[in-house]
Amino acid sequence: ATLAVVLGSQVLVVRSMAGSDVLVIGAGNIGGEVVRQLLEKGCTVHTADIADSADFKVNMHDLDSVLALGPAIPGGVDHVVICAGHSSFGDISRFDGKAWYENFHNKLLCVSRTALLLINGKELKLVRDGGSVTITSGLAARTTSRSWPAISANCAALDAFVRCAGIEAPRGIRLNAVAPTTVTETAEAAGQPTENTVPRAVVAAMYVESVLGTATGKTWLGGDPGAPKAFGEEVFNHLHGKKTDATAAAAAAAAGSAPVAKPIIKAPAESTALVIGNGNIGGEVVRQLREKGFSKVHTADIAGGAPADFVCNMHDVSTLAALEKSLPDGVDHVVICAGHSTFGDISRFDATSWYENFENKLLCVSRAAVLLINHKELKLLKDGGSVTITSGLAARTTNKMWPAISANCAALDAFVRCAGIDAPRGIRLNAVAPTTVTETAEAAGQPTENTVPRAVVAAMYVESVVGEITGKTWLGGDPGAPKAFGEEVFNHLHKKPKTAVVSLPSSPSATRLKVRISSGAGETFGVDDIAVAAATSLGMWEAEGLDVEWVPARGGVKALECVLKGEVDVAYGTFAPVIASRERGEKTRVLASMARGLAQNLVVRKDKVPNIEALEGARWAVDGIGALSHNMASLIVEVLGTEVEWVVAGPPPERIAHLLDGRCDCCLLRVEEARALTREHAGALTTLLGFGELHKMVAKQPHGVLSTTEHFLAASPEICARLARGLVAASRVLHDSREMFHRAVRNHVKHVTPSDEEIRDIWLQEHSSGSFAVNGGMSRAHWSANLDMYYKLNASSAGQRVDPDDLLASSFVKDALKVLGTHHNSSFDAPVK
Repeated sequence: ATLAVVLGSQVLVVRSMAGSDVLVIGAGNIGGEVVRQLLEKGCTVHTADIADSADFKVNMHDLDSVLALGPAIPGGVDHVVICAGHSSFGDISRFDGKAWYENFHNKLLCVSRTALLLINGKELKLVRDGGSVTITSGLAARTTSRSWPAISANCAALDAFVRCAGIEAPRGIRLNAVAPTTVTETAEAAGQPTENTVPRAVVAAMYVESVLGTATGKTWLGGDPGAPKAFGEEVFNHLHGKKTDATAAAAAAAAGSAPVAKPIIKAPAESTALVIGNGNIGGEVVRQLREKGFSKVHTADIAGGAPADFVCNMHDVSTLAALEKSLPDGVDHVVICAGHSTFGDISRFDATSWYENFENKLLCVSRAAVLLINHKELKLLKDGGSVTITSGLAARTTNKMWPAISANCAALDAFVRCAGIDAPRGIRLNAVAPTTVTETAEAAGQPTENTVPRAVVAAMYVESVVGEITGKTWLGGDPGAPKAFGEEVFNHLHKKPKTAVVSLPSSPSATRLKVRISSGAGETFGVDDIAVAAATSLGMWEAEGLDVEWVPARGGVKALECVLKGEVDVAYGTFAPVIASRERGEKTRVLASMARGLAQNLVVRKDKVPNIEALEGARWAVDGIGALSHNMASLIVEVLGTEVEWVVAGPPPERIAHLLDGRCDCCLLRVEEARALTREHAGALTTLLGFGELHKMVAKQPHGVLSTTEHFLAASPEICARLARGLVAASRVLHDSREMFHRAVRNHVKHVTPSDEEIRDIWLQEHSSGSFAVNGGMSRAHWSANLDMYYKLNASSAGQRVDPDDLLASSFVKDALKVLGTHHNSSFDAPVK
């Protein structure tokens, strides 16, 4: 039996397929009708929803909740339909940075992540081979409305994701989407006109066609893109169980009828601009703006330093806020030539790396634009100015290797199209969508066919800045032929190696070497120790042919004592015990730095230390006197000008126990421990000073190192060389990839359980502050400052000051950089000379 439904030019033919198992996530207005029609077709249907009335409870925001569906349905299903996820209604003035992020998490991120997990079948084993996944986007992807920048961006990204990821998806899975307009029944229930609405039975039939048909990579249009006028705020609020705030609605209506601020067009000689992103295209934009005679063109880049004027990491709102302070008079125009997507077909992603893709491009770029335009949280852009962002030609193309890239670019174009209409303060908003520029292809050693010279692309940004247009995306190439953007070009563009950083030895059985390392972190690793931990669990040292045996020790002092006693070969702990050892005439040296600072919070008992002043006389728990926690605490105490009582407790688990049972009043804890403990014991504990505050107070901080004896360096140079290469490789992976950082934290942080969001925040802090020793952390300038800090804490030893050349066995890191190359983030960690 078949059912034919005609909608405009589309004819939907639904075939009967009795016996199929289908899971429908989202059992609302449309989802309920999809369930009814599938049951009518003879399918076995399971339901999942955030409400208790469904067969299974699921919250797609919560990864654990989604993953729990696998064990809940052990036999799996043939098809999954997702009728869930929601966007935020309203023009751009209604959003702050947090609300803007939430919009994408509520629709694009949670829906596409769930689809990815279902298709790949690794983290979530639920959809059988040869099955299908059908998601919900929306007709807003193809329309333009001032009130829909968030809705349109979500829907456009989902359609682009489907278009690319649906091509030859893993395990023969088909991926489609349905893009509804307002369904008639929803408009009626909201008391709104039903003109241009579509009955839910018609929309539901599109989902059923996707499930029981053969199409893949397709989006069914559930209405006429030219006339979705029924989707106003009343309908939106009804759909999501919200009540319309009459006062807010009246204010919005008044704002909509108020005179629209006009752009202010100034001559170049009277204009100032800020270009964020100082790379291939950004550098040329700067050159052309200056050539136009702009009075001042400022530059900002994540790396900072020459040739950029300021540091700006768009993941970190605080660096955007710092630009406001650096440029108190503001600027007339901002150009964003920054943000990057992740190359590869859908099988290359897991849940973490998929989120990371959107955070690296769509979320951080669009949020920066929202903050600049609204002028509330970030007062940098003058009235009547402009913002020009970078999307990409991939928004308009179809490529199996571009689901992440295409989704980012499509969302940014849709955002610009809607948010550029009558934006607040007369701000103009545009985008440029480049293809591969010729110079990048040449530098990557790839063909230049269908590329465009960077001067041509840069001229589009300049036209956006000096012109009067708003809501436009300039196409920097031919959407039908952007073939030059392959993986080699992508890797060159984002400074990634062409091949793996390290590879397994050609004959592991013949070349494997054993090394014993004492860990001053005891039996637990945390974020402060994550590079040495990751070098083990992520395989860097294994790839170097090393078999590492870890021996727990009670702090860095004890770890080095184990080396001196011959119980182990190498110590992991802070550098202070190594300096003290050299002062005593012992032949110990630093092999490599594990990090360049600490990721810690000062956690206090609320009843004992309600404020900073109450630290006076407080009992402060540390690993041991002279250990890392003691050195860092001493620096903080000195800055605060207070005195405390030191309590020797031991490594973090012991310090935590002291804090919880009241044997101490405060202590430094790793950020992940602090987050989890203050969440779980909110009534008793709080963070008095956080990561950012401590970095401002103590810019130069103690950190972990690998150290050993001069005898071992001379007797086992190959082991030392492999340790250095593996540790540098691990530091780079952790700096470059939030996915790998997340994996390392989950592998090693066992005594507390930070949430996915907490891990993401921690990585952003570590990444943006340059905490990872991506070039080995062995430069003379860095260690001269470390020694200054040490002797500031140990003034009685200043007369026998150790020279960096005597302390550091830097040749091993120097040789490692010859093999691995210098990391591009050398502004944080200068390579050893």
